[in-house]
Amino acid sequence: MLLASQDAKLKKKSFFIGQISGKGAIMKSKCILLGVIISLCVNCMAYADRSLSRAEILEIFQRLTNQPSKTWIPAGTIEAVHDKYKAAKTTDQTQIESQISREIEDYQNSTNKRELTRQLQEMKLEAIPFNVRYELSNEYSMNSHMVIKYDGDRFFWEINVNSRTDSVTAPAEIRGNFMTKQFNPDWNAGRTFVWDGKKYTFYC
Repeated sequence: MLLASQDAKLKKKSFFIGQISGKGAIMKSKCILLGVIISLCVNCMAYADRSLSRAEILEIFQRLTNQPSKTWIPAGTIEAVHDKYKAAKTTDQTQIESQISREIEDYQNSTNKRELTRQLQEMKLEAIPFNVRYELSNEYSMNSHMVIKYDGDRFFWEINVNSRTDSVTAPAEIRGNFMTKQFNPDWNAGRTFVWDGKKYTFYC
């Protein structure tokens, strides 16, 4: 399925610049939210940058919901460039160091570690400080090219990352540690999601 968002609690800004060819492609009904946002932005400009009244906002929603549709268009192809930005959750070093200490202590005290060998446990412990910093204080921007094809029953969704910049990167001494949790371009630079009408398949 197409996901509208994966981190609703994260501070983020994203904008979607689409170039539609043919008759278009599938997007879930939840994507109507994008239409609402765009419509509100356009109408705000039309109203000379003033705040809309409740009646004006309700009128916009009425127009958008008069003819509901599960997809943007019945069939075809959409090609788009997707620019995404996510801000750090926190840059408070005291909070970050405190979280690192808690996670190290919790892991050391755990009697049910997934890592069974001493070597893997040491790698896990070594990765914890970076993983916490990446989760809490990483700020990133990413540019992707997307192709979505839909024929009414089946869809093909291809994502190719053109560029990505992260503010938190793994130090040289742990770059070979596969326990680090970060965006890996070798695994995620190209991804394809396919629904053939019966089953869902993911390729990377």
